[in-house]
Amino acid sequence: MYKVGKSLPIELREAALGGIAATRTGKAVSKQIFGMEREEAEYAKTI
Repeated sequence: MYKVGKSLPIELREAALGGIAATRTGKAVSKQIFGMEREEAEYAKTI
């Protein structure tokens, strides 16, 4: 499974760079679960 995942272009992997996580619904679900959007979470890690 690892080899298959690594063979996919990064935009097609489910790593929040594309696919379902990048949709409006995906972002809303993430905000519900984690309480903030990915961009906010990334910024919070830097401070």
